[in-house]
Amino acid sequence: MDLLRRNIPEKVVFGMICFIAMLIPFHKTLASPVLLLSFIAILLSLNYAYKLERLLANKRYLFFASIFLLFVFGYFFSEDKHTAYRDLEVKFYLLAIPVFYVVIQPFTIKERKLISTLYVISCLLFILVAFSIAFYDFLVLGENHFYYKELLAFTYLHPSYAGMFQAFAAVLIVMHLLTNWFEIPKKWRFIYLLLLAIITLFIFLLTAKMAIASIFILLSVAFYLLGKQILGKSKTIFIIVLGNVVAIAIMLSLPYTRERLKLLLTYNEVSYENSVNSRQEIWKAAIEVAQNNWLVGTGTGDAEEELIAAYQRNNFQLGVDEKYNAHNQYLQILVETGIVGLLLFIAYLIWCLRLAIRSRNHLYLVFLLLWMVNITTESMLETQSGVVFFSFFNVLLAMDYSRK
Repeated sequence: MDLLRRNIPEKVVFGMICFIAMLIPFHKTLASPVLLLSFIAILLSLNYAYKLERLLANKRYLFFASIFLLFVFGYFFSEDKHTAYRDLEVKFYLLAIPVFYVVIQPFTIKERKLISTLYVISCLLFILVAFSIAFYDFLVLGENHFYYKELLAFTYLHPSYAGMFQAFAAVLIVMHLLTNWFEIPKKWRFIYLLLLAIITLFIFLLTAKMAIASIFILLSVAFYLLGKQILGKSKTIFIIVLGNVVAIAIMLSLPYTRERLKLLLTYNEVSYENSVNSRQEIWKAAIEVAQNNWLVGTGTGDAEEELIAAYQRNNFQLGVDEKYNAHNQYLQILVETGIVGLLLFIAYLIWCLRLAIRSRNHLYLVFLLLWMVNITTESMLETQSGVVFFSFFNVLLAMDYSRK
């Protein structure tokens, strides 16, 4: 149904969806109240018989929502029900967003493209704000805030999340270039490539390691797919190798970025600055906890307490002070719900991958791979920011398939 044919509450809902897409890159919780207002608008849009019919007919979307049951499972095995309930509140949008998408009028292709475009614009505005504030601090205070967390001081986002959001914006730009290269005017090709360079530089300055790895792989594969048609395989591969060498040289020329990356090879202390050492200690403790609760886990309410106890046994005081989670979503689920939960989570992701591959939707496939890579170093479903990002785009990108 075209946007113009929606009733007023449905137009409001679509406007809020666009707004949510723009809020995701900026703040970890601001999208939540907008989502709640969207649910109210859906209720006001009436036509409940149609909504119920769509909900029952779209079993695929109900499967997307089923991941929430994994954490309900963790709730029932928790002794600390209060903490487990708060965890369910964080995870609520894993259930709500798929249902939310099903009961509204289906999006047109143009509407889905608009949502993606607004997300990319918001990511670029985020970069502009970050650089502007850092530049102001440099001029007025004489302080260099162009790196890592200092670059994000105006928001509550962690560099790992901001890096993943920006990497996905790069994915959207690259996929647009790959599918429309010969139709895009040369002027706009240059603009898109310039925007990609800006996003890449920003990710370098954030030193979000998994986002950096993702952007290198993404741009290399994208250039190969496009270049082999124009230049041939040999020249394309040579340019890719040369381009990666130059990009690495540029990245290492940034002093703070270079120092942060050196931590990958430094094993002298467990400190806040050395996230590599810290993660080693975190993962060691998480594995210990998981081994003691291997079948059904500790429960979502008791995982933090069990991890802190393991940090204390291993003399990892930083982990005790910061109350670190497992910093790996797969390990986090293993700790909370045991091998049963981990296998169900992996099966869920494999089902999504299979759906993307069978439908030949490369954008959805790349999104899933980006997500699966980035959650190896962060427990992103433990925060509302990660939950909303994953559920919002996972279902939005899967909408293409209901029409095929």
